[in-house]
Amino acid sequence: TMDYPGVDLEERSEQSEAVRELRYACGIELNRMALLMPESLKAIYPDLENVVSKIMPNLSYHEKISFKSFLLTITLKSSLDRKEERFSEIVDPELIAWSEKSTVVGLSDLPWFMERLGIVQIAEYFQKRGIDANSDLLAIPIDEEGKKLKNELSKRWQSLFPVRATRMFIHYSIQSIKNDEEFKMLQELWRPRIVPILPYIMRLLYQLQSYHDPSNWKDLPVVVQSFVKYSTVERFWEAGASNKSKDEFIDEHMKAMQTLRDFADSVGHIVRYTREYTLLVISAISSLGSVFYDLDEVPRTLLDSIAIYKPNSTIISPGVSTHGWKHILNVAIRPILKNCPVECAPKFMPAFLPYLFDTLDILLCEKWSHIMTDNYNASGPTDDDEMTEEI
Repeated sequence: TMDYPGVDLEERSEQSEAVRELRYACGIELNRMALLMPESLKAIYPDLENVVSKIMPNLSYHEKISFKSFLLTITLKSSLDRKEERFSEIVDPELIAWSEKSTVVGLSDLPWFMERLGIVQIAEYFQKRGIDANSDLLAIPIDEEGKKLKNELSKRWQSLFPVRATRMFIHYSIQSIKNDEEFKMLQELWRPRIVPILPYIMRLLYQLQSYHDPSNWKDLPVVVQSFVKYSTVERFWEAGASNKSKDEFIDEHMKAMQTLRDFADSVGHIVRYTREYTLLVISAISSLGSVFYDLDEVPRTLLDSIAIYKPNSTIISPGVSTHGWKHILNVAIRPILKNCPVECAPKFMPAFLPYLFDTLDILLCEKWSHIMTDNYNASGPTDDDEMTEEI
């Protein structure tokens, strides 16, 4: 939390990035220390509370969550008294954001969700700059107004939805559990908090998946459709598969940061980042056993949020890449199957597995059909969209 003379942490420079990475690493180590020596830290807990309270105004949202997780870990893992009261003081102010009006409205349908992302503000800015569907965003430099808007949106995106706080609180709660009694205590603390917010978490996942379907953009202005399409392209370099060298890829990425394409890249990043953290939240909740698996609606709601079928058909809404599906299976589906307690399996698995296997069958057949058809183009991908799918 020290000052760094001459380094503006709001900038996207090499120095600023190095400082941000250092602070992020410190947050991880801080929580690791709380796990390793909670009893020692218990002795100075009031002092730690006071220090954290004083530095909170100078921290980013992510750093605030790291310090709150630090205090939560000491509370839960030590013999500190008033556990439930202290737990509530740390956790509830963050979780209440799931049921706030702005969040509920933002999750109600895709246009509201896009507005919460800042798509409307970006579209208005593009209109001022005379951008149309044929404009090459990579060739148009960002001006001061654009930089100011980007900084405003970046701050908003930090706490767009409380997924990071939810995941970190649960993650550190379930680390280093010593016995069944402690696990039951954690279940009792989390159950009344998880049950009300789980529908909002599932709805967020649904909107993140819906964002990638081009048919959901048809009512948007043409320039916005073009922008959203840009933002759904996953740009990463893969040795032996990418049609550019690594240096060329990095150069293009650095150049894009000074152009209007940085808006599309940044929105795409926050959508994928939020989806990853939403999947991690669901995975973490499954570690709480019956808190997750006893809910009757979970199997169907979860799969309906991940694989969105077209009405009255077996066609799954397109847009999510093969790479994206692989991530969904590894980050969420695998832990959910692995974490299911034996006593919950007779109820959960028959409701979850058949629908999961049907969905995977449709996905795999659709993905392989492009390769199995005679019209498959063996010459290799030619643009970013095809490269994403190819990798």
